[in-house]
Amino acid sequence: MNATQRYRLLRENPTFWRPLPIAAAVVAALILNPLRVIPEGTACAKLRLGKVQDQPLLPGLNVVIPFIDGLDCMDVKVQSFQRQVAAATSNIQDLNARLAVQWRVNPLQVPRVRREFGTLEAIAKGIVDPKAEESFKTVSSTRTLDMAIGERIKLKSDWERIIKNNLRPYPVELIGLDVVNLAPSKRVSDAIETKQVAEQEALAATYKATAKKNEALGVIEEARGQAEANRLKAESLRAPGAREVAELEKVRLWAQNGSRVPNTLIVGGEGGFWLSRLLGIR
Repeated sequence: MNATQRYRLLRENPTFWRPLPIAAAVVAALILNPLRVIPEGTACAKLRLGKVQDQPLLPGLNVVIPFIDGLDCMDVKVQSFQRQVAAATSNIQDLNARLAVQWRVNPLQVPRVRREFGTLEAIAKGIVDPKAEESFKTVSSTRTLDMAIGERIKLKSDWERIIKNNLRPYPVELIGLDVVNLAPSKRVSDAIETKQVAEQEALAATYKATAKKNEALGVIEEARGQAEANRLKAESLRAPGAREVAELEKVRLWAQNGSRVPNTLIVGGEGGFWLSRLLGIR
């Protein structure tokens, strides 16, 4: 079949041309594609001829104008980070803390984020991270080291209140936060340990000094008691008949020690006769 015959056949069969408009429409739809499906956890800013529009495009099916509208999409799922922070307390003590923060971009504020900050990373590093650190330092400066460590729940509550207030002007939402680790710096820990050792040594020295003082007091009291006993003995020896009692005590001690007891003990006067009777001397 030559070209003339083919042309005549197409002209005589008009049904041959009917699928062509449909195919052209399909091809055009595929090329132009005014429909966009935005996945969950993502929101987009619409750029019309390069200018950011105020209305965000949220997850689902959205219509755009081909060749006119562009999309700049951003992750609006919860973001999290941890950061080590060195702060100072009201009594000028160093306090180390590891902070955990969860946040996300408000989906309705994606056009503003795109317009003012550019990217998600830019708002994270430029706003959320420094505000978290700044807020924690503000809270730690209002209490002593002992209060900060001993009242951790209250510290976290005050920090959350302040950081929410500091982030309020920005297009982000605070989801949660926590103080993962809270402790004095090594320098402060060493100083505290040194102080505790010194206090313990001072206390031990106090106990030792007190013991020596009590020991000395005991010796003094013992000496006083001995002196009082000697005084009473001396007074008793000066009493009538004391001489005879003393001589009798000598004899008793001689007998206890196994010494030979004298047969006669003369002390003079009638007392000598009485003592001889006590000793059994005839």
